[in-house]
Amino acid sequence: GAVGDKTDTMELEQAWPDLSASTTSAAVTAAALLAACGGGGGADSGTTAPATPTAADPLPSMPTKPAPSRRAAARFLSQASFGATGPAQVDALVAQGYDAWLTSQFSKPAALHVDYLNSQRGRDQKAGEKPQISEEMSYEAIWQQWLNGEDQLRARVTWALLQIFVISNIAPDIRPAAMSSYLDMLNRNAFGHWRALLQDVALHPAMGYYLNMLESEKEDAAKGTHPNENFAREVLQLFSIGLIQLNADGTPKLDSAGKTQPTYDETVVKGFAKAFSGWSFGGLDNTKAGQFHNHDDNVEALWTVPMKAWAGYHSSADKTLLDGKTLTGGQTPEKDMADALDAIFQHANVPPFFARQLIQRLVTSNPSPAYVGRVAAVFVNDGTGTRGNLKAVVRAVLMDAEARGDSPAANVAKQREPVIRFANMLRGLGAKSGSGLNRIQYLDSSDDALGQSPLLAPSVFNFYSPGYRPAGPIAAQGWVAPEFQISGETAVAGSRPPDQARCCHRQQDRVGQGCVDRHRPQPRSRHPAMKRRHLLQMGAFAALNPWAQMRALAETAPAAGDYRALVCLFMFGGNDGNNLLVPNDARYTAYQRARPNLALDKAALLPLTLSNASGLALHPAFTGLQGLVNGGQASVIANIGPLLQPTTKAQYDAHSVPLPYNLFSHSDQQGAWQSGVVEAPP
Repeated sequence: GAVGDKTDTMELEQAWPDLSASTTSAAVTAAALLAACGGGGGADSGTTAPATPTAADPLPSMPTKPAPSRRAAARFLSQASFGATGPAQVDALVAQGYDAWLTSQFSKPAALHVDYLNSQRGRDQKAGEKPQISEEMSYEAIWQQWLNGEDQLRARVTWALLQIFVISNIAPDIRPAAMSSYLDMLNRNAFGHWRALLQDVALHPAMGYYLNMLESEKEDAAKGTHPNENFAREVLQLFSIGLIQLNADGTPKLDSAGKTQPTYDETVVKGFAKAFSGWSFGGLDNTKAGQFHNHDDNVEALWTVPMKAWAGYHSSADKTLLDGKTLTGGQTPEKDMADALDAIFQHANVPPFFARQLIQRLVTSNPSPAYVGRVAAVFVNDGTGTRGNLKAVVRAVLMDAEARGDSPAANVAKQREPVIRFANMLRGLGAKSGSGLNRIQYLDSSDDALGQSPLLAPSVFNFYSPGYRPAGPIAAQGWVAPEFQISGETAVAGSRPPDQARCCHRQQDRVGQGCVDRHRPQPRSRHPAMKRRHLLQMGAFAALNPWAQMRALAETAPAAGDYRALVCLFMFGGNDGNNLLVPNDARYTAYQRARPNLALDKAALLPLTLSNASGLALHPAFTGLQGLVNGGQASVIANIGPLLQPTTKAQYDAHSVPLPYNLFSHSDQQGAWQSGVVEAPP
């Protein structure tokens, strides 16, 4: 059906607008193959999307360089692709040279994930049923590109971008059309301009849905509502500039007292949230106010075109942005969007922040400041006066002296993350899918899969933090090793080679059919209950320092006929701690004031009898836990967190004491709790 019909479209189309020249003030002007460690608007009436930069002109070819050795060529392919398919491909790169290979890869057309969905529509359905697409097809499209695609460099860069500009179907509820269209968008922008990429990310309905910018509306004082801040917060913290000011080489910029300086505050987050308000699906009629919220989300075509603005839902207030910049109230939503994205694009943090993350995803977890600085300088100016030319940035990352050579420094290395390791193995062994579909799906379980699966990151913070450092020799060197955050004992045991081999050689589809059988129960839980062998595999966890006192208590001799056990339950999201343990004394008034729409009825709370505290109660659903606490069989430890030392609010505001890395990042603090390792920023 046509866009806006109440029926599913039978053939998805990509309707992303061509990029045109920006008219805003901030316009763009300016080595074993299988080793575990890797080398080193539509036609509808109404407003249109703000203008974005055009793709850069091709850069001049680099001077001819000596042919690489076979060892160096193999390292290069491990960084710039999903692995060599065999010695012949390594020898071909030796003969061709890096520059010619890069030039060839830059010119290869992108794989089209939405086209794959259309080709598979209805394949698993019974005769007479309406042909549908499924999320499994979206996952397959990724593996088709990774394992079979000729555009290996684009695929590898797109995977890196997906881990920076994260969307995830872990819920699961992002439509297949949205996920595959988002991958197509990243593929298109992989060698384009960063500013265009940022806008396409911001206006894609998959991102709008995932981070709640879709249908975010202006503030309403009478209702006590304000624009959703989720996308505004993450686009600053995770996608573009980070939490602290950086020098051009990515090192922290310190003040006169030697302290780091924040890049923004809550006022800025609220300003960006207002600037981003008033956008809904692009396939709707924005002259009809009712369609902003009232529409059929099951129309597939809505998920493949950029969002569109509704002026009546956009904040008309003044908006404070970065570095003191203010947008005067009353601008159109398109103008506010363009100005807000330009403010991000021109921020001094973007070049080193992005450069470091791209280097980490492709080459090494610990690039030197000089390496980051050189790549950031290319981001600022590609040699033709253009800022944000991603083709030039990718070339700079891969061709930097620190990345190349037969004998890189010890720190020029990274662990191959699980999916890349798996793809390397399949490509290196020439594994083929009997059905041709590569049904490799749901590898996110660390129990019996890889602990990582494309489009199934546990949160917007990706699978791991770029600043994660495991305890031991790596931390002692002051290095980071992001991928080790998902390479604990459980993951290593769950993804051991025999499991991978079974996954590759079951039934008729020799690549991944077993993964379908083993990882596709109906209905499927994204977070299966922890099994007893999980706890056994994580036995070392009890020895971690933060738990030493509780461990000692658990190991003391029990009374006759009794026993002691240390049971650690990690609430993997969904637990509202402030409504689990609630004050029911004079402090209840402050609690109620802080949570006007969420506060529990005081009369319904379950009072606790504690030897070390008073005036506390439980959520009314926890009657069993109340009995354990009041019976002396359980207790409460409150006001704890992964701090490096006791810290007051005044000390936090003044940055006068060491603070954990990304203190208010859920995933980073989650990792601290799970590993027992709390680290200050690198």
